[in-house]
Amino acid sequence: MVVETRKRRPIGTWIAIVLVLLVFGIIMVPIFAKAPSGNPKSCISQVKQLSLAMLMYADDNNHCAPDAYTFDLPANWDTLSDADKDRLHPSRRLKSQLLVYAKNENTFLCPADKNPPTGNVEGLAGVMSYVNPLNLRGYVTDFSNGGRVLYTNGIENPASVAYVRDPVRGSGKTKDEKPALFSPHAEIFVIGYLDGHVKADKVLDVSHHL
Repeated sequence: MVVETRKRRPIGTWIAIVLVLLVFGIIMVPIFAKAPSGNPKSCISQVKQLSLAMLMYADDNNHCAPDAYTFDLPANWDTLSDADKDRLHPSRRLKSQLLVYAKNENTFLCPADKNPPTGNVEGLAGVMSYVNPLNLRGYVTDFSNGGRVLYTNGIENPASVAYVRDPVRGSGKTKDEKPALFSPHAEIFVIGYLDGHVKADKVLDVSHHL
């Protein structure tokens, strides 16, 4: 009986294979290290639902969007304890106004926002991750004097006005060394607009979306 024996590869071949794997690893590690911390696809769906919930609320309230805004903090915010900040956070009121239309509690929480800071203006842990852009104040009737009414039918180009977005969760530099803010998805921010459409921007446009 003839027994076939496998040819052993020369040791040089194995060394070459190991070197290829090492080079591949060196190339890929920084790529994976810079990858977003969470897939924004779920956020796109959820921000879309919140944008549509806002429009449905406005339809039922004479074209007025909810009069609660995540940036509308109590005057004495800086002196409050963490417990009072949690209790009085405007995200709670906004969520209560939209929940009737969004219906699902999980819609308000970004799946990638695993450990949000406590006492933070940008969202409220366990309640609502998403926030209203500060620039929305410019469209609220007489905001500086206490007005809180935002007429969705009184804005010339609602498709250009951001209503809700991912929270800021850090700052740093982009791959091309430009200063940037980061969301739970690293450089990607999911943003919902007053007309109901949603898009994911590579980097937050501070002049329009902060």
